[in-house]
Amino acid sequence: MGGGAIICALAILANQRAWLFRDAESLWRDALGRNPDAWLAHNNLGVLLEGQGRHHAALAEYEAAQRLEPEFTESVFNVGVVLGRLGRTDEAMARYQEALLLKPDYAVAHTNLASILQARGHFEEAIGHYRQALRLRPGLVEAHCNLGLALATQGDLPQAIGELQEALRLNPDFTAAHTNLGSVYLRQGRDADALTEFAAAVRLAPATALTHDNLGLVLLRLRRLPEAVTQFQEALRLDPGDATAKSRLVGVNALNKPDPH
Repeated sequence: MGGGAIICALAILANQRAWLFRDAESLWRDALGRNPDAWLAHNNLGVLLEGQGRHHAALAEYEAAQRLEPEFTESVFNVGVVLGRLGRTDEAMARYQEALLLKPDYAVAHTNLASILQARGHFEEAIGHYRQALRLRPGLVEAHCNLGLALATQGDLPQAIGELQEALRLNPDFTAAHTNLGSVYLRQGRDADALTEFAAAVRLAPATALTHDNLGLVLLRLRRLPEAVTQFQEALRLDPGDATAKSRLVGVNALNKPDPH
């Protein structure tokens, strides 16, 4: 495999010149110093910078790789990822579409494009891309989770549950899938099942206010008021501006008021 050969060659080079390559960034910058047109080195440096959260610097490297090798699909896709993280979703969507023109079977590009469409309310189009992604890569957990959410938004709750359950079969510790599945169960009136999913989400993401909000809501529906209060208070501790927790605490207090009659 070509990629493996490149990695092995770089490992050998690094051993031969260890004094220079104190870290991976030095390796790629040295390679580019010797050959500024090394498009793969630009892309790989971009991956490293992106992993460090240096999104603007990563974008410059990905764009250099794409400029030097316009048909290298990975750099086109990577540009889209960084643009999305920078909030430039129109540009990100265009890059994902470009990547799919170059490589129609690029499952992750279908998934990322679908997530933007979904966020914009274009659910039918998003569902089509998620389904295409899953035909290509059935094990894409995020695609199953997001497809489940899109189907639920469209009112297809049974299929939504199936997709979310598949996401959890593939990754039982996927907090978002537990959260989304719990929300679908709530819509079906299956409060006990929702309780199980929201409790799992709290266990997996105890520092996230939303997980406590959701667990508090189902406890409130089950009239387990002291436990609901505890969850809403924890949500507010984590996020003092959490309007959802504040309003639900008001609801709990109203239920606890003695009947004047």
